[in-house]
Amino acid sequence: MVWISILIIFLIVLAAIYIVFYINRKMLLKDITGLLNKGFKLLNESHNFSQENAFILDNECQEIKKFILKIKNLLAKPPNNNELENFYQRGQELYEELETKVKEKRGNFSVFIDFKENLPYLLVNIQNKIQEIMQRGEKLIWENEDLEDEIREKVNQQLLAMEELINEYKTLDKANFNNFNFYILEDLDQDYRQKMEDGNNFLREIAFFYKEFKIFLENLSRKSNFYISLEENDEEKRGKKRLKEILVSYKTYKDASPGKAYDRQFTVAKKRIVTTQTITLKFLIDDYSFSWEQDLTDEEFAEMFSELNIPFTEKKDEDGLPLEIERVKQNIPIGLKRARAFEIEYGIPFFQQLNIYQLAEELLKSTPKVV
Repeated sequence: MVWISILIIFLIVLAAIYIVFYINRKMLLKDITGLLNKGFKLLNESHNFSQENAFILDNECQEIKKFILKIKNLLAKPPNNNELENFYQRGQELYEELETKVKEKRGNFSVFIDFKENLPYLLVNIQNKIQEIMQRGEKLIWENEDLEDEIREKVNQQLLAMEELINEYKTLDKANFNNFNFYILEDLDQDYRQKMEDGNNFLREIAFFYKEFKIFLENLSRKSNFYISLEENDEEKRGKKRLKEILVSYKTYKDASPGKAYDRQFTVAKKRIVTTQTITLKFLIDDYSFSWEQDLTDEEFAEMFSELNIPFTEKKDEDGLPLEIERVKQNIPIGLKRARAFEIEYGIPFFQQLNIYQLAEELLKSTPKVV
């Protein structure tokens, strides 16, 4: 009787193993069939898109067909479960590669078409800017014959930059889709924006050619707020009940450090400084005066203040800059443009990064004060 019981147990175990094997095989075949269906769907979408768009996905379609054929051959005569599992893993990876390749190529083709459609408008914009610069430049030369060489050099610099931009676009336009340099397109778009802005700035220079600018740093302000965060001294509560930041004096801030006791109940967790800095520039344009206020970042303030070289006795931060400073009616000369000239002479190099001509254009639209 014992051997009969052993035989029954053996048969039950064998049946269980077979059932597990059978279920696993059915699931693998189902997954591979699902992969086949995804392949057919990808092929159909790629084929339709390729026919409508210059057959650009024909190579990818051939790769997808080979992928589908492999799966069909496998399903016609399925191997053992281990081989099925290995095939499915490799097939999944291959399908994802094919799908990514198709998506990238379709995306690139969309970019290619957009470029072709927008190029005529871009070229017209550039040509219009060239024409405007030429006309305004020639008029200025006619009015200032003694400065012809200087003016013509400036005009030709702008025209050459614009012509180079046109040539870059035309060179790119000659390439078909397969040879199209997508990597240079973003740089070229940035170059377009920059050179169009340069052209606009030069037209502003021409518009202000006869005007005299005097620019002064009138007011300078920097204020600092000091904050510390506290946490409970009780280790069980620490991190669970952290207080909000509190505003403290400079002395308290300076003495505080992470981990140091603030009082019997709290410990300093961290500290920080928040600074705000503002400058006011005064513009004298011919007989009119304008004020212009600008906030600066910490980095901009550090650069500007080091160039100003203003002596101060106020408290310093870690970079040696004043934490608090208020200087009004300074009238420090920072820039001068003479009449019948393009260049602005800067006494403080930091202010070269300002687009003075654009700023002057905006200021003249406001209400000026008569000097």
